[in-house]
Amino acid sequence: MRTVREVAAAFGSFALVAALTSAPLAALATPASADEGFWPLVPPPVAAARVAWGGEVDPALFERLSGASVRVCFVDAPPEWAASGSFVGRNGLLLTCRHVVTPLLERGGTELARLERDGHLATIPPRELAIPGLAIEWVRSVEDVTERVNGGLPRGVHASDVRLAREAARAALVAEVERQEAELAATEGTAPERDAVVLRARVVGAWGEERQLLERYERFDDVRLVFLPEQLGPHVDEIDPDPPALDVALLRVFRDGAAVRPDRWLEIANEPAREGDPVASLGHPARSSRARSAAELEFLAEVGLPLQIEWLEIATAAIAEFPCSDRSRDVRETLRRRLERDLAGVRDVGRTLQLPKTRAERSAERERLRAALATDPARLAEWEAREAALAAAFAAYAPIAAHDFWSEQLEEAADAALRRPAPATWWWRERLFGAGGTAPRRFPHWLPDALDRVRCADRLLAALLTKVRERFEGEAPLAKALAGFEPPQLTAGSLASALGRQERGARDLRYEELRRRLVPVIREQVAASEAALGACFMYADPNAEERWRFDGFGVTEPAAANGYARLSFGRIAGSEPGSDSWRLTYPDLLATLATASSDFPARWREAERIGDRFACTVQSSCDALGGCSGGALVGRDGALLGVQSSGNSHDERFDPDARSTAVDVHGLLAVLRRVYRADWLAEQLTGR
Repeated sequence: MRTVREVAAAFGSFALVAALTSAPLAALATPASADEGFWPLVPPPVAAARVAWGGEVDPALFERLSGASVRVCFVDAPPEWAASGSFVGRNGLLLTCRHVVTPLLERGGTELARLERDGHLATIPPRELAIPGLAIEWVRSVEDVTERVNGGLPRGVHASDVRLAREAARAALVAEVERQEAELAATEGTAPERDAVVLRARVVGAWGEERQLLERYERFDDVRLVFLPEQLGPHVDEIDPDPPALDVALLRVFRDGAAVRPDRWLEIANEPAREGDPVASLGHPARSSRARSAAELEFLAEVGLPLQIEWLEIATAAIAEFPCSDRSRDVRETLRRRLERDLAGVRDVGRTLQLPKTRAERSAERERLRAALATDPARLAEWEAREAALAAAFAAYAPIAAHDFWSEQLEEAADAALRRPAPATWWWRERLFGAGGTAPRRFPHWLPDALDRVRCADRLLAALLTKVRERFEGEAPLAKALAGFEPPQLTAGSLASALGRQERGARDLRYEELRRRLVPVIREQVAASEAALGACFMYADPNAEERWRFDGFGVTEPAAANGYARLSFGRIAGSEPGSDSWRLTYPDLLATLATASSDFPARWREAERIGDRFACTVQSSCDALGGCSGGALVGRDGALLGVQSSGNSHDERFDPDARSTAVDVHGLLAVLRRVYRADWLAEQLTGR
């Protein structure tokens, strides 16, 4: 059984459908910018839609979209770990992504676990299989309760005290609402549309907690698998960021043993998407870092991302440059490709932040905020003082950042070599240094052969030691701590220790010594970092930057994502305007799969007959991050065009020209009819 951490890792990072054509995400950048940002659905983002799409927009569109969207949750996982889905029929049929469902199948034993490879089609209701560990949250109403939550918060106190007071106000409001809902459900004559169910409640923040939204929702734990396509093409467990060729799954949601009959669902568009069409992506994106200060962005460009690039270069070389067994060869190649793609992506982000155009846009944005705050001179003076304090904090941290970064990398590598759990890390380190790469930091442990894991871990640590000694000399604390230390040599005895066949050996003892040397260095480094960044929002208030933007622009600016419902606007667009790069057809897909592997079911040859009328996937300029998987791609009329499968960037502000990818729903209908001979299921999807 996978741990919660492993399950989260499987769906938390978007995969790249573009990799099926061997194109890295960075190669998808075009001169046409994306319409960046995530919008809560309350208040309805009518003005934003008008700007993004042009023309008038029906405000009722957003209520329809909200009513059809669901949050796909994972039992025992933190609440912010979620994916997305949409009701697509009146009989409880739910559309989401294949890669959202497959990590949970192992919980159901061998019979369910094999479905990850073989797929599933429930031709009759009894064959619809329960999915353990999966739950659906369906929001029935959203209410702005900002005054009730924020109105009584203390003023002039530390941010942590404000946060505690806000959480207490939220908890009291939720308890009151859930009590009312229970009483309402128990009352005779409950309105039929409420189905006499007890709704749950939660309060979620937006715009740096300046807006508080009360969601009443229903939770379903009886979720059954209707359709899951088999695995097509090469794929090596969750370490491979490439999703399956048809990244969709159809589920059915049940309440008290009967299929749920939603009052709202998404209808499939009459025509497939075409290049230039206005679209929106509806999902539940995880936390984004949209609101970053000018000082932090400058630090990322000059210090943080270059360090991340150095680490990825070392990791790529470590996985590529050692002889491995036949058993590990395919996995090693998968890991190498992933690391290379991440390296290319981080380099692209770094180049973007360094561009004069990007710097000019950042400067113009700060001036726009300054002008918006100028109506209140006291607030403007406070903002300018904070900007100066942040600049000073990052200037103080920059000289010790490399020491901080490489100390942590060495500790991580030593613990990995000793087969210990990953050490705790400060979340702000992930923010400052991990803004680009998504590669697993313990990648040697993905190798299936034990000896290969040992060799790769040793190579990685030796390369890190070489890098650290090149960077730090003389009296630097890290250099002094490592003086005279040499990595262990792989002997028969040390190998036996590494493989766990004896209690302790020379190799383990050497790595234990390294950890002992690192402990006081890291302790001092953390204290120095805290002192340098003491004025920084990361310690005091992570939402401060977004709140300043809210002070200036209000709800006219998009909000940072936080794991709850958001809408992103864009257009159907490819990597080359005017070309066919915005779509992947089924003949192209089959040709790519045949080149990579001939091991896919014979019935999929029928997909050739679909031709190029319908696409397998389409690309858009909508923002999409982890958590948007399975969300709906809709047209301006709210009709369903696709299922969001892969994202466009690790942070939506870093690469506004990148593209996100969705499975074309018209292509899905064609596959159901031609490949699976499931006309009955296609009819349920179309509402017939």
